Amino acid sequence: MDPVVGHRFTTRLARDYYVTAAGAAYSVHPGAIGRLVEVVVDLHTVTVTCAGRTVAAHQRVWGSGATITDPAHVAAAALMRRTHQQPPAEAVAGGQVEVADLGVYDRLFGIEVA
Repeated sequence: MDPVVGHRFTTRLARDYYVTAAGAAYSVHPGAIGRLVEVVVDLHTVTVTCAGRTVAAHQRVWGSGATITDPAHVAAAALMRRTHQQPPAEAVAGGQVEVADLGVYDRLFGIEVA
C-alpha cells in the first residue's frame, strides 16, 4: 500500500476568499464565500472544490507565510464588489425612493408627537 501524502480538510470560505493550507494562503474564487469548500493538498498542488466544482487550483508552495493569488480571483472579487455596491435599477430609473411612514409606530403605541 502506498503511503498517504498530503491531506484533505473542509472549511467555510471566509470573506477574504483565501484558505490556509500547509502554511501558505491560497486564493479561491470569491463566488464560494460563505460556503463549505474542500481543500486537498498533495506534494505538488493545492486544489479547492465547492459542491464538486473546482474553485481554485494552485501549485503548492513549500514554505510558510506565502500568499498565492490568482489574478482571476481578484478580478471576480472586484466585479462582485461593484455589482453589490450599485443601487437597484428601479431606484435609479424612477428617481423616486419610497420613504416609510415612521409615524405608524407612534400611532401603534399611542404616542403623540407635537
